[in-house]
Amino acid sequence: MKVFRSSNVIINNEEMKPANIYVSNGKITKIDTENYHDMILNDLMVYDYGDLVIMPGIVDSHVHVNDPTPLFSDKRIEFEGFVTATKAASAGGVTTVIDMPLNSYPPTTSKEAYDVKIEAAKNTIWTDVGFLGGIVPGNIKEIEPLITSGVCGFKAFMINSGYEHFKHCSTEEIEEGMKELRRIKDETGKEVVFMFHAELQDSKPHLNDVKEEHNGCSSYDTFLSYNNKESEDDAIQVVIDLCRKYEVRCHIVHLSSSNGIDLIRTAKEEGVLISAETTFNYLFFDSSCVKSPQYKCCPPIREANNQDRLWEGLRDGVIEQVISDHSPSDPILKEVHDENNNEEYDYLRAWGGISSVQFGLNAVWTKAKTKNFTLIDITKWMCEGTAKLVNLDHVKGKIAAGYDADFVIFDPNDSFVVEKENLHFLHKATPYLDLELAGVVHKTILRGNIIYDRENLHSIEPLGKMLI
Repeated sequence: MKVFRSSNVIINNEEMKPANIYVSNGKITKIDTENYHDMILNDLMVYDYGDLVIMPGIVDSHVHVNDPTPLFSDKRIEFEGFVTATKAASAGGVTTVIDMPLNSYPPTTSKEAYDVKIEAAKNTIWTDVGFLGGIVPGNIKEIEPLITSGVCGFKAFMINSGYEHFKHCSTEEIEEGMKELRRIKDETGKEVVFMFHAELQDSKPHLNDVKEEHNGCSSYDTFLSYNNKESEDDAIQVVIDLCRKYEVRCHIVHLSSSNGIDLIRTAKEEGVLISAETTFNYLFFDSSCVKSPQYKCCPPIREANNQDRLWEGLRDGVIEQVISDHSPSDPILKEVHDENNNEEYDYLRAWGGISSVQFGLNAVWTKAKTKNFTLIDITKWMCEGTAKLVNLDHVKGKIAAGYDADFVIFDPNDSFVVEKENLHFLHKATPYLDLELAGVVHKTILRGNIIYDRENLHSIEPLGKMLI
């Protein structure tokens, strides 16, 4: 039996108070708030964290681990992998990672590909890891075998994914996917979420026209004008209409356009089974911050007033989750220069994705505390909400009896500067480099075992489990 104690424990994501947390076999067995100051029996292993906050481990439900290594035009380029992705995640207080079905090769769009993914993850994960399957043209018959094998949801693109081995779906193909998920729900009772990268190519302006408006250059302003809000808004409406028709759980990933908030709010009020997340990159940076393609992601980081509305969407409860959308790449895919001006970056051709899984708790806390949000709010967005999304809310996402003993030992009053030598993901590049972030993760604990310690770094052995 272990006891984790602090004068600041976030209990059930509802209150913070002194408590002793009793843990046995990786599970929370009891939370004692009445006898915090009493003597604890000597035969127990006691971990006393004083005034540091004990909060639930972060559940990041949107991470691109990219393992096995992606294949681009028959060439393998060095990407993240489970070891560095989960080590970086644990350094940021993440105890559960949900792996996206791309950009690994093969992508997780069949039972066979899923088995390859599982083999790659064996004995390499420092956090717990769950898996999403992909819905792509022609793989409808793979949906049920993937659910049976243990995927916790599916993702589809409504626009070119940028990865040749993961094709985007037409509206008709998305509808076929929803029909199949509804059939499985009706016949077996099994229900998983259907996630959407929601952008429509037909709602974007012609690229040549946009470039002409921006003097032919491929600047960030050009990229932002081309990736307009309408492309997101129209795609969200398509998902809402189909979701209303088939009554399956649907989810908008990485909401960037603040216009989508009203669409989603109205649909939720009508009883449509729709939800939405945003990324902490959108909440931390606005377009005026962009200095290089390290900031490029799709949909894009938008203007400051758009960011303000995303925060209000969280406050109103329309946006329910905050995730990383960690999408790292080899620097050669990021450092792309304009063909007509080698001194300028080409934001249209550079890789769209941000390395960020290590900094979510800190980035959100840096901004949230200035907007009268609390750590309890953060646990609802980044622990409870994300766990619920992928059907893990019975074991993950809160400090409560019967739940996994997944904790972050966090000092909300300290801060640190992001330095290259402290980056734990594979490629030491991120837009957070050299920035000061609020809060310090002292330890990350998975099922009662320390997997990350700020002083001693990571556990010698990977202690994560596959959630299948």
